[in-house]
Order: sequence, then C-alpha cells, then structure tokens
Amino acid sequence: MYFSGHLKIDPASRTDLVAEPPSSAFLKFLNVLVAGQLSTKEEHETFTAITILQQIHVALKRLGIDNIVRLTKDDIDFYYDSEGKKEDLKEAIEQFELGIDAMESGVFQSLELVLEHEDEDFSYLMEIRVARIHPVGECPIQFHLNGLIKDYALVEGDEAKLLTKMKEEAFSDQESLDQYLAKKERRFETYLSAIDMEIKKAIRCDAITMELKRKMVRPHRGQSVTQGLTSRRGSPEPIYHGYPGFASTFFYAWMWSELCFSHNMFCRDLTLVDGDGHGLAEIGSVGFSAGDGPALDPKQDFMLPEGALPLGVFGIEEMGDSGSL
Repeated sequence: MYFSGHLKIDPASRTDLVAEPPSSAFLKFLNVLVAGQLSTKEEHETFTAITILQQIHVALKRLGIDNIVRLTKDDIDFYYDSEGKKEDLKEAIEQFELGIDAMESGVFQSLELVLEHEDEDFSYLMEIRVARIHPVGECPIQFHLNGLIKDYALVEGDEAKLLTKMKEEAFSDQESLDQYLAKKERRFETYLSAIDMEIKKAIRCDAITMELKRKMVRPHRGQSVTQGLTSRRGSPEPIYHGYPGFASTFFYAWMWSELCFSHNMFCRDLTLVDGDGHGLAEIGSVGFSAGDGPALDPKQDFMLPEGALPLGVFGIEEMGDSGSL
C-alpha cells in the first residue's frame, strides 16, 4: 500500500502573464533555454512555461522541497542524481547549461522536474511536468506525488524482521489495519493540500484539481520487488521509474497484498495496481475479503474480485493515470 496524489494545474490567462526574471539558479536555466529570443508567440509561450515552472519551485521551496533527482527537456536528461545528493538544484542547472546546444535552446515540447522529500511519515517522490503543447482540455501542468510509509522501510536487508513487525502492528487485526491506513491517509492528504495551497499562492489558476488514492501493489505471479523497480519509465507512477534509494522503502508495499491475503483482511476503497504500476481494478466501499479468492494470492494469476471496476488491460483506463506524466 502506498499513497498517490495528482494535481492538474491550469494557469489563468497564460498568454497574459507578466514575465518576471526568475530568481537564483532558475535565472541561468531561463537564459540558456530561451537564448534571449522572445519575439515570436512560440518563444513567448516558452518563456511563460519556464516562469510557471520557476514559480512552482518557489512554492515547493517554502515547504522545504529542494532535492532534485532529475531534470529533463523533451525526454532528454540534462541532470540525473544517481548518488542521492542533497539540495542539488544549482548543480543540476549548471549541468543543463553545459549540455544544451544554443541551436536547440529556444523551444521545447515538455520540461520535467523530479524531486524527493521526506517527513516523519513518508518518503515522497514527485514529478512535475510542464507541456508547452498539449491537447485541448488537458491541463499543461501535471504534478504527481507518491508517498511511501517510512514506518516499514527495510533496514539492512532484514526482510524477516520487517515482515514480523508488519504482522505484529498494522496487520495484527482488521481494526488496527483500518485505523493505521486512515491515519496515514489523513497525513498524506495534509501534505498534498499544503502543496496545493502554496501553488495557488504562487500562480493564478483557472483550476487546480486534486486527486488522492490508496494504491495496493498486486505483483505479477513470480515477480520480485527488484524486477518491479527496474526503471519502468512507461509506468504512470513515479516510484516505478527506477530512481535510486527507494527500493528499501518500497519493499513493504510490495508485500502488502500478500499479507492481506494471508491474514484474510477486508480490502476496500483502494486501487489495485500491477507490478509495473498500471491499474488493475478499482475497489469501492463494498470491498472484498482478500483470503476468499485468487485476487491477492501471490501464487496465482490475478483475477478480478467480485464487484471490482476493471482497469487497464481488464477494462477502462484508470482516471488520472493515463501515462501523461
């Protein structure tokens, strides 16, 4: 089980925004990207997108979020932190400046920032994508947040000790599990709402829509957590993209469905996803008993539990997780 948040941001009057010089390291970023050319509408839109991205960064900075993992232009990496560095925005921008060619610096199709953060409850991984060109009706700024519960991070590879702890605490009985998830969901929602509020302060918006989901991983039969975290860049969930340092934190989530099955827990109000992060089924308030069928049995192929809404290969695409991020 982990938590997934999605913000879709539609800036108000994008073509009328007053372009203010970005501060700190984003000034370098802007100068390199637009190369001082703002005469055409396309270049003006480019400037606007960078201005908005800088404003988002300022909003996140107020929450202490300044640890950059990835900086990408048109799906080409200009910075990737494989060493777990802290507060590395300046280094990322300098690497971008060195790697970009003046001929290609004026126009982009999309920009993406990946950041990580943590608090007492969660290790967070977040993607922000700004699209210069996007379909009518689709918000140009997409923000996707994954929250992994820190209580059950794997320590020194001791899987047996972690599983024992989970069985004795969250999985001791149904009431304990329900109360634990409700508490964590409230704290994740508070964090996502704080981001939403800071973005609204930084950018005038026609609309921001916020979506929060509990997600339970139902791995493919025989699939290990190592296989599931091997750079699934096509996954709609950032946590599957293979970023370093998250495997130990993600392990508990990989085992969650198996523990639900072995303890015959009642599961409701969640989204089941496969070992690559793609939606399998929406489980509503009616729910199902995990031990009554093969839905969560790790030794069997997945079968939809009764009353579930099928997603992905089983039915409709999951709302909000079309892979646009």
